[in-house]
Amino acid sequence: MDLIFSQWILNKNIMYHNKGPQTEYNPLKKVILGRLDVGNKFPKNDLGMLAMIAADQKIYTPNETLDLEKTKLLVPEITEIIQKTTEKELNELKEIFLSREIEVVRPDVVSSEHMVTTPNFTINQYPVYCPRDILFHFRDLTIISPNVYQSRNNEAIYYASILSAEQNDSRSVIHAPRPRLREVDFNLSSDGLSILSTEDPVFEAANTLIDGEHNAIYYQISHSGNSNGYHWLKNLIAMIYPEVVVYPLYVYDGMHIDTTIAILNYDTVALNPERVTDISILPEPLKNRRHIFPDIIDNRNENGLSSKWIGMNSLSLSPKEIIVDASQERYISQLTEIGMDVIPHLLTYSDVIEGGHHCTTSDLRRSESY
Repeated sequence: MDLIFSQWILNKNIMYHNKGPQTEYNPLKKVILGRLDVGNKFPKNDLGMLAMIAADQKIYTPNETLDLEKTKLLVPEITEIIQKTTEKELNELKEIFLSREIEVVRPDVVSSEHMVTTPNFTINQYPVYCPRDILFHFRDLTIISPNVYQSRNNEAIYYASILSAEQNDSRSVIHAPRPRLREVDFNLSSDGLSILSTEDPVFEAANTLIDGEHNAIYYQISHSGNSNGYHWLKNLIAMIYPEVVVYPLYVYDGMHIDTTIAILNYDTVALNPERVTDISILPEPLKNRRHIFPDIIDNRNENGLSSKWIGMNSLSLSPKEIIVDASQERYISQLTEIGMDVIPHLLTYSDVIEGGHHCTTSDLRRSESY
């Protein structure tokens, strides 16, 4: 059904007005802000989530397959304190946007009692905290990504009213074919780059970065995005925007790209110094810029899933203005020294709920120029 719908959209004579995001840094005009609702929790038996944690923590059985049963013990609880603190901080973030005349929309309220059902599994719904993972926006196109988590397989339904409004405003929405996400689909690949042995295209939108000024999209091949997902996205973009190149990245095998590479503005890129040790492996548009290597403070919570590099997860509001986690004083100083205006804002439990300022937002509109 999804593939047929995608082909129908592509065969339409669509005029693109390029209203949507073409970069990670042009002035932000409209944004989706995630939410963490009362009673939200992580499902304990999501094969995608368990495989991601097992691969990251290197939890294997004696025959070197991922030990998903042992991994269940590491899935954190979303306590009442985490929920209340996070929703308060998200509301503060909303006020930052509104004070800068940035329109804010939010997904529908979700309950963890809602069930996701497919022919291959039934599981409780994941929180709608990270819209960046689900929705890929480029120019006047939105792609609902084929997510690696079973519990997020139908998450786009909570953005339905937002996406319907966007379609009425000349944006085209395409749902990628949904992966089957069976138990057999999660294992280490022969090259060790991904735990996604499935033939289905699988990727999270947060595996990508947009660099439209150079007609480029970067796609990280990793545990949350396989090579088939890269080829699916590359072929789709080539049909709609033939001038745009989708580059594969092989710099980090974990989840998302935004704790490894962050395009701060037209001439500055932040690079994770532990993961990007050889700039020559980067595509040309990323090489030929000023590089900053964030000095990140490790202040993770005891039960956090993310690495300390969640601290470099930031959101550019314009080429000069950026939101950075308030606890990262050293990184803030680095950005200030190169002339950027930093807005410090705290997301206390970003490591527990797996998302900083880039993750918990999704750009809908950015100005075409700066």
